[in-house]
Amino acid sequence: MNLLEWQNYCSHYFTSNGGISDKTHIGLNIYQESIKANHLNALNISFPVIKALLGEKNFKFLCRDYLNYYSWDCESINEFGAGLGTFIRSAKQLATLEYLEEVANVEWLIETLSRNVATTFSSSSGGMEIWLAHQKEDIPEIKLDDFITSYWRFIKNNDGLKIEQIDSAST
Repeated sequence: MNLLEWQNYCSHYFTSNGGISDKTHIGLNIYQESIKANHLNALNISFPVIKALLGEKNFKFLCRDYLNYYSWDCESINEFGAGLGTFIRSAKQLATLEYLEEVANVEWLIETLSRNVATTFSSSSGGMEIWLAHQKEDIPEIKLDDFITSYWRFIKNNDGLKIEQIDSAST
């Protein structure tokens, strides 16, 4: 049973059995707020560059909006940030920040990479370059052609994460 089904079951149970007491209501509110806090914390951990670009206050607003938008049929908190890039694209307030969706997708890609995996990513709005500029480690030299689509290879192994820009002919 996923979270949404469980919440619907509980809601039906309590309403069909004469409602809930004030004490139970308080407990359920604490439980719901705890779930929200855990999901917001997961976004905080998974999207540090988005947070840096938007600032603390705006990032909190984005996360709260995403939390309200999010479909709660997901069974794992580990999947919670998967749709943030799409959500950002649909947010009217962020329409002028075209690269933000791409930065979110880069962060999610890296968050979900397993050990010993390689994948590629194409960047057309400069999101990859912006993400790289926010990294503390040494980063590869970036070739910018006015943000013409660039391609990147991510390789994660026991030595860590390696990122390299690749020629479009290699993809």
